[in-house]
Formats: sequence, structure tokens, C-alpha cells
Amino acid sequence: MPRDCVEAGHEVEERDPLSNEIFGEPADPPTSCDPKPAQNSNQDRGLLNRAPREFEATQDRAVHLKDQVTERDSSTSTIEHQLSAYRAVAESLPGQIDEVSRAGDETKNFETARLVRQAVSPVTAVAAVNKMRDAG
Repeated sequence: MPRDCVEAGHEVEERDPLSNEIFGEPADPPTSCDPKPAQNSNQDRGLLNRAPREFEATQDRAVHLKDQVTERDSSTSTIEHQLSAYRAVAESLPGQIDEVSRAGDETKNFETARLVRQAVSPVTAVAAVNKMRDAG
């Protein structure tokens, strides 16, 4: 709004205190900060001493992270292998269930046939005796 007032040619001095009260004082424009490099200062020596330590720490972290990635990859490979084995077992289960069912049915049929032969055998024996008696 102050820009509109300025463009329209209105005085804005009266609005400035109100704006400052609502939004706070305008910040001073940032001054350009071009620090001059200090030569052979304690700060430079501190940076030079700290840099190799930080580099070594960074390398240690990188090695640790690489080990973790290798361990995770190995674990993932093991899990994928186990999953493949479980999948193969799961896929073979219906066929095995069918085989057990068929074997049970065959056993039932065989047992039934044996029981029928056992039940019929006295009848056939009587029939054979009667046949021999009639023949003789």
C-alpha cells in the first residue's frame, strides 16, 4: 500500500509510524561483508589443524556406512534366497496335497476291495462246494 501511495503522489510519512508499529522497524540493508583473509592468524592455524581431523572422521564414517551397506546387501540376499525357497515349497504344496489325497483314495479303494473279497469268499466257497456236490 505505501508503494501505491508513493506512486499516487501521497505523503507516506504519516503511515510510516503505523507501519513500523505493526510490522516493526525496517531492517537496515545488509552491508557487504568481504572479510579480508587473515594471514598466519590463530584462526587459520586452527582451521589447518582441524581439517585433517575432520577429514579422517569423515573417512571413518564413510567406512562405517559402507560396512552397513554391505551388511544390508548380504542380509537382503539371504532373505531373497529364503523367500525363494519358501515360495518353491508353497507352490509344491497343492501337488503334494493332491498326491496324499490320491494315495488315500487308492488305499480306501484297496481296503474296500479286500473287504468285499473277504465278505464274498464264504459265499463263493459255499457255491464251489455246492457245485462240486452237484457235479459228483
